[in-house]
Amino acid sequence: LVGIMAPYSAAAFVLLAAAIGIAELRDRKRFKHIPSQMAGVNPKAPQESFALRDVLPWIALFVMCLLCVARIAPVWLVVVAAIALAFDMRALRHVDYALLFTFVAFFVFVGNVARIEVVREAVAALVYGRALLVGVVASQIISNVPAAILVSGFTTDWPALLVGVNIGGLGTLIASMASLISYKQLAVAYPELKTCYFRLFTGLNCAFLAALLLLAAAIA
Repeated sequence: LVGIMAPYSAAAFVLLAAAIGIAELRDRKRFKHIPSQMAGVNPKAPQESFALRDVLPWIALFVMCLLCVARIAPVWLVVVAAIALAFDMRALRHVDYALLFTFVAFFVFVGNVARIEVVREAVAALVYGRALLVGVVASQIISNVPAAILVSGFTTDWPALLVGVNIGGLGTLIASMASLISYKQLAVAYPELKTCYFRLFTGLNCAFLAALLLLAAAIA
């Protein structure tokens, strides 16, 4: 899995680094007032500081998840770590449960839709030989993780599906739940930047998605 996504991850890193560099050079004068605004205390932004000891367990859990995906560490280690971290009640109080339930609703929707015979036949015909492209398109509508579950029932081309739903996290704001979370955090802390952020986010994400689709076509 890691090997399949390695070229796309490397390309995405290069694209992101280039975009940041270009934006910094082009907009240093134009937006020089924004850093001073963001450096100030916004009354709507959460005003809680975190010590390193609060962050390290979550970093450790993330590393363990990566090790499990790479099949270096057994999965049960993540389960044990997740149970242990669940006792951090302060972190659990800050979870965006509304967004979490929305994510669950996507899974319920996907499961119900997949049981409709007419839909199953249509999706099966559509996915055949197009797992990557369908994964990308479906991600733009229902987010990439539910899209992976939906499309996986209609294809055995796992490498194409893996690439499709991963690069499909780019594009629209809903394509990745992580994008929705980051947008909501910014909207709460800096509401005056919402429109600017949304336009920039969408433009860059669509450009990155197009570039990675071209890479996928070249690799294929």
